[in-house]
Amino acid sequence: MAKDQINDKEVLLIETDVQDKADKFQVYIMGHSCGLSDRTMLNTIFENPNCLSIKIFYHNGIEGYTNTAQEISRHFKDKKSMREKIVPFPYCIPMPEV
Repeated sequence: MAKDQINDKEVLLIETDVQDKADKFQVYIMGHSCGLSDRTMLNTIFENPNCLSIKIFYHNGIEGYTNTAQEISRHFKDKKSMREKIVPFPYCIPMPEV
């Protein structure tokens, strides 16, 4: 993909205009790796001033939570905002097994 092209997820983000018109919201992370392939989209969502917090639904106890939190941290430029928005482990919930 050329650098001047955007992917489908970025188009959806533009279409929903999350940057300007969203109400206050909390992000729930359920089974997403939060890897760097979605960096632009996740940074836009996570650093949006209307994003109140990021709650992780984790697998494998604190280790799973920590891995996801570390991946999320890579999308923040503003580390103070990151520390304020990621919900601490005791207030997160394990992902239910089906």
